[in-house]
Amino acid sequence: MWIVAVLQLGLEAGVVLYAYRLTRLTGSFRAWTMIILAFILTTASSIFGVFLLLLNPDLIAGLVQSISLPTLIVSYAVSIATSLLFFFGIFDLVRRFKHAANKPPGTNASAF
Repeated sequence: MWIVAVLQLGLEAGVVLYAYRLTRLTGSFRAWTMIILAFILTTASSIFGVFLLLLNPDLIAGLVQSISLPTLIVSYAVSIATSLLFFFGIFDLVRRFKHAANKPPGTNASAF
């Protein structure tokens, strides 16, 4: 469970970092700002959850007992998959915008 929490937290922090880099490439406007704030809130929520578990490790046993272990595993698998998709999606956007910014003017922009 700790591995999942740390992995998810790292991925969410990476999403925030790459989303910020994306605004540096494309310009900061309201839509990007709202998306970054949503990622920051998601990351803060995960940090809060990890701190709660650090303060009271008995919560893990209670959580596993209140839900079933297979349900918990599926829930964490979906959370990790979502974090991976966000991370690699934003990472790819940064890469594509950097590539587009480095193209000479007048070239075909069909790389997107």
